[in-house]
Amino acid sequence: MNDTKVTINQYGYYELINKPDDLELESYYKNIYYQESRSSYSKSYVEEEIQYFKNKYEQKYSILLEHNIHSCDTRGFLDIGCGEGWGLDFFCSKGWEVKGLEYSGYGCSIHHPEMLQFLTEGEPEVALKKLISENKKFDVIWLDNVLEHLKNPLEILKYCSLLLSEQGVLVIEVPNDFSIVQNRLLEKGFIKEEFWVVSPDHISYFNKDGLTNLCSDAELDCLDIISDYAIDFDLFNPNSNYKADSTLGPSSHNSRIEIENMLHSISVEKTNKLYRIYAELGIGRQITGFYRKISY
Repeated sequence: MNDTKVTINQYGYYELINKPDDLELESYYKNIYYQESRSSYSKSYVEEEIQYFKNKYEQKYSILLEHNIHSCDTRGFLDIGCGEGWGLDFFCSKGWEVKGLEYSGYGCSIHHPEMLQFLTEGEPEVALKKLISENKKFDVIWLDNVLEHLKNPLEILKYCSLLLSEQGVLVIEVPNDFSIVQNRLLEKGFIKEEFWVVSPDHISYFNKDGLTNLCSDAELDCLDIISDYAIDFDLFNPNSNYKADSTLGPSSHNSRIEIENMLHSISVEKTNKLYRIYAELGIGRQITGFYRKISY
């Protein structure tokens, strides 16, 4: 354990000990994160990758339908940290009224410039407070790889709770860090360091239980939780260990895309069932939780 960088908190997940200040974070995401490709985002994608993005949204949308999100009246979608606009585009194509919040509109301008009209650029927290003051409500609020970047994730979750409609659902996707797979890789010497600990990009390092514990403190009840493709399995094999040899990274990425797209083509429902089991086992690179306000 790298105790000089992270510590476990009361919810059961890890966080940075020395957190960046607000000005550093705002400057980083507005001027560096997208423009210098520091994130998983790219300036261009091949057809298979675009299909992969669409498939992942379809899988999550299918779970939303299972939880009766179609019965909501307003069909309002809020994407906090909307990045390149994939979520805005997907829900807009489904006939939803969409709104996105992001530090910078750069990524969206590259991939979905037609969605810029629905994007509010700047500090998302400021925009959230404004929406709350206007008594806005949304049936789906999306936090896709956002919560791990925030200094105070509980505060943002409380804002989300205030913005959810009565039967609205908050969807949170975060990396699955300090997982059983990663810990085994370290223990067995397949990797030499906790490569997933990156600052200032990630401040919190979630797991399934830690995420749900945090959401419970924000009075949000877990409806469902899934994981995804366990790309870290590649690190057990020296011929695919992309951390020992970075040139192997693209082939591992391409394998994930092809396998995920294949699973989706077989059955969305069965793929979700598989990834629910993955989540229970604590494996998979990402976890996605679905939350609704607790009713009293």
